[in-house]
Amino acid sequence: MTGLMEDTFQLVGKKSPISRNTTDKYTEDIAVDGSLIQKELGFMPQYDLKTGWEETIREMRGKIV
Repeated sequence: MTGLMEDTFQLVGKKSPISRNTTDKYTEDIAVDGSLIQKELGFMPQYDLKTGWEETIREMRGKIV
């Protein structure tokens, strides 16, 4: 979809507000190791990833009317 929009804007001589590269960047699958920040700053997260997502989902479900 982004590509079609980008191509259409290009045809009319305008720059698309979003590009394929932007879409690719925001949807890429990456993993980050947080051990360095934990070691350097003494940061310890309150939740691990699984528990954090479970808590977030519980909170969101409680706010649905």
